[in-house]
Amino acid sequence: MSITNWSIEHWLTVLVFIVILSLAGYSSYVELPREAAPDITIPVVVVSTPYVGVAPSDMEKLVTQPLEDELQQLKDVRSMRSTSTDGVSIITIEFEPDVDIDNALQKIRERVDAAQSALPTDLTEEPIIQEISFSEFPIMIINLSSAQVGLAQLKLDAERLQDEIEKIDGILEVKLVGSVDREIGIEADPKLLEYFNVTLGELTGAIQLKNLTLPGGQVKMGDLSYTVRVPGEFRNVDEIQEVIIREAEGEFIRVKDVAVVRDTFQEAETYSRVNGLPSLSLSVTRRAGENILRIAEEVKVKVAEFQEANGGRILYGIDGDISKNINERVEELENNILTGLILVAGVLLFFMGGLRNALFVAAAIPLSMLVSFAVLAALDITLNIVVLFSLVLALGMLVDNAIVIVENIYRHGSMGRASPRRLAMAPLRSLGRSLLRPRRRSLASSRSCSGPGSWASSCLSCR
Repeated sequence: MSITNWSIEHWLTVLVFIVILSLAGYSSYVELPREAAPDITIPVVVVSTPYVGVAPSDMEKLVTQPLEDELQQLKDVRSMRSTSTDGVSIITIEFEPDVDIDNALQKIRERVDAAQSALPTDLTEEPIIQEISFSEFPIMIINLSSAQVGLAQLKLDAERLQDEIEKIDGILEVKLVGSVDREIGIEADPKLLEYFNVTLGELTGAIQLKNLTLPGGQVKMGDLSYTVRVPGEFRNVDEIQEVIIREAEGEFIRVKDVAVVRDTFQEAETYSRVNGLPSLSLSVTRRAGENILRIAEEVKVKVAEFQEANGGRILYGIDGDISKNINERVEELENNILTGLILVAGVLLFFMGGLRNALFVAAAIPLSMLVSFAVLAALDITLNIVVLFSLVLALGMLVDNAIVIVENIYRHGSMGRASPRRLAMAPLRSLGRSLLRPRRRSLASSRSCSGPGSWASSCLSCR
């Protein structure tokens, strides 16, 4: 017995099964992670090595070439490109598409470790190995600006917001861009140094000696053991100014006598502006496979709460919000389903003159979509632009096939030559394979009925 005959004979079981699948599909549709593009694994790895203050020619000779010599021993490499600039060496390795990227990363780490002995001993940082991944691109950027508070206070507020956003489930990283770190600058006056006969070495040595936290060992009291430490780090600028450099003729020479201590910021390496005002930006990145729409909504709630708490002193803006584009795509799919349902029902109702025929075809559209969502959830596939385009494309094919089947049943039913059960079975037997094979369907449609036993015969009198 074919699946068609079995379904007709056990229609109640099929109906229950459809209801269950529809409920599962709706639940899956609500919970399916949304993202702009599928998580594509690109077999490209970048090895970057910073070496501050080194010219490009020296970077190539001291860093790039030793690393390339080791990395050339890797297998399944399609191409390897290197760039040596002022203070940075970048090597880009592209593997064959079928290479396991995790295994490739491990092999690269081994080769880089093997090259360590040939690299300069005064490298400030070890080579950074990074995989190129689409999922690590920011889903939104939050800009903070203010004309009422300074950059220091703005940074504190940005860091608090950063901590709150990082608590959201599914957040991979929140990076603060445009900020500068606090720096205590000590500017020595050459004339005063000469007047007090103080060298720069004495000045720096005195400051370093006072800015120490020393361990004091352990103290045991009964069954308890306490760790002792002597804190000596500076807490403010005044303490630095009062540091004694040395004693001369009964008087103490202090830092403030020969230098000016400033509480300032490091030189900015990145800049951020909003409407001409200095600003800071928070770049939000989510984990692969997480629901962008949910994360974006929770982030916006956090931003709104912070804006309300600050009383309007700080302006918050969101740029590059990917969730807007995804929402538009999802709404477009929903509109296509609804539009297709209405148009198909209207056309069939007009040409076939039966509400039942129109409802049969129209019902196939949402039911098929719900089953698709259940399958996507079972296969752990996210709802992205590729999946949405495929569903819209399949929607047209689905409507075509449903119309052909229903129209065939309607035509045979108008002849009045068979029972309803036979009407449901016969057209599916004659058209089932043709609908699954487009080329064969085209051939069959060009033939006419040639009597009993003919492959292309579709009328009930011949079958």
